[in-house]
Amino acid sequence: MYGKKPEIKSIRNRKKIRDILVNGKFYKTKSLKFYFLKNDNLGSDLEFLISVPKKKIKLAVTRNYLKRIIREVICNNNQILNKLYTKTMFIVVFNKNCKIKYVKLEKEILTFTRKIEQ
Repeated sequence: MYGKKPEIKSIRNRKKIRDILVNGKFYKTKSLKFYFLKNDNLGSDLEFLISVPKKKIKLAVTRNYLKRIIREVICNNNQILNKLYTKTMFIVVFNKNCKIKYVKLEKEILTFTRKIEQ
């Protein structure tokens, strides 16, 4: 129906992270910051990194919960990710001081995907 499922990997290379932060574009919502870079030389279709700073969220349990929720939103919206320009790397940084609901995070990530499509 939508074609092949995009290959999604997490970014672990410091050089790629620095490249995204220096050369990439920036988009901000109420509780998330997105840095993204379109790269045709990328091995997989999408690569992402999720960051929840310890300075904002003190408890590790809450940080891990937020990372899981963000990862879940990204993986559950395969239809939208299929429509995206492939070969994209992005970093998601949580920017609030408190927990946020799944629905709000999903809404913000979907607005980001619409922004990339433009």
